[in-house]
Amino acid sequence: MGDAALAKLPPLLLAARKTLLTLPNRNLAECHDISKYSKGRTMTTENRDPLTNAFAALETCQLSLKKLGDTCCRSERSSKMIILVDEVTALRTALEEIGPDSNFQPEAVFETIEKVGTALGALYATCCTPTRERLYTEMFRALGIVYRDTWRLNSARK
Repeated sequence: MGDAALAKLPPLLLAARKTLLTLPNRNLAECHDISKYSKGRTMTTENRDPLTNAFAALETCQLSLKKLGDTCCRSERSSKMIILVDEVTALRTALEEIGPDSNFQPEAVFETIEKVGTALGALYATCCTPTRERLYTEMFRALGIVYRDTWRLNSARK
């Protein structure tokens, strides 16, 4: 987006865009050792780590959210967009706190996923164009993957 186009955006949308552009990226090529979490038992599909899968799905969600923010046509919706960005950031933070020595509480991650879904649903229900439906679908599907892989990780750690 050029400087002239950016100058025309409302302040709240500019703030949401800035937040989207500064979301931390995780190196998805980095491989996690599931044995750290599973105490020797693994519960992976096709030798994939659930945490890596969850981060890959969250990355998909963040990319779709960025596209959605870049193509949003209504400035009054920007407050909903900011809430969604904040919730997605909180979800990334919750996933990043999962470690071999952490006191992993899947319920906290699930609550954050629900908050993201609520914010995404509010935005989707008020979207003025069907052309963005694919982005919403990608984001909802990605949230489902994060949820399932969090359950898988929780099962592997028991």
